[in-house]
Formats: sequence, C-alpha cells, structure tokens
Amino acid sequence: MNVTDKGLSKLSKDLEKLSLLQSITLLFGRCNNLTDKGVSNLAESLKSLTSLQKLSLGFFNCEKITDQSAKNISQYLNELSSLNEIFLNLSSTKVSDEGLNTLGQSLQRFNSLQFILLGFTSCKNITDKGLSNFMEGLKRLDSVKSLILHFNS
Repeated sequence: MNVTDKGLSKLSKDLEKLSLLQSITLLFGRCNNLTDKGVSNLAESLKSLTSLQKLSLGFFNCEKITDQSAKNISQYLNELSSLNEIFLNLSSTKVSDEGLNTLGQSLQRFNSLQFILLGFTSCKNITDKGLSNFMEGLKRLDSVKSLILHFNS
C-alpha cells in the first residue's frame, strides 16, 4: 500500500470536520510509508470527534510505527469521553512494552468503555512484563464487558 504521512495528514484534517461522527474505522496494512508523524496527526484529529463512541484503528504490518504512535493515540484517547468501544491493531509494528503500558494507562481512565480489542501479533518487543503491567491498569475498569487481546509470533 502506498499511503504516506502526507495522505494520512490530509485525511486527518478532513476528519476534524466530522464532529458528530459516532463510529470510525480506519485500517491500514503494509503501509511502509506511514510513520509516527502521520499517526500523530491522525490521533490529534480524533480529539475533535467528541461524539465518537466506537473507534477502530489498524496499522497492521506498518513497519515504521513505534511506541511513539501508541503514546500519541493514548494522549488523544483521553479527549474522547463518550468512547465505549475500541479496536486497535498494531500487529507487526515496532511497538514494545512501553507502548502497551501507555495504552493501558490511557484506557483505564474510561468509565464507559465496554469493548476492547487490541492486536499485537508479531510485536517482538512485547514481553510478559509488558502484558502484566498492561493488565494491572485494566483491572480498574469496571465497565468492560468484552476484552480481546491478540498476541502471537
């Protein structure tokens, strides 16, 4: 796929105009020209979607995506108080324990979050310790009815 940071930045600016959007799904696979910069622009645009209830983001096999993207997504997730479903696929990226921990800390702030699906297939830098720290944060979420975590190598 040949989507670049420039294209993702343009899409992000367009999304900001859809402030009443309640559900969004953006899936990118094998986008080797996407970097943390593009994901940062997308994540920042999410804060304007104050009615968003369902968020699905996928960056499967986007090799230049790192912990910085997980941090950027986490930072702007905190702005989405109405969010009750999240799907995030960071499989085959360079996300590590640090990114997983950041996401876990961010998700624990949601009182209405009911469904979580996170994919980290082939993320070689995620360890038992990272998973344990992530789950510590999620234990505080009373509202979650469904949790799906996908890890394998």
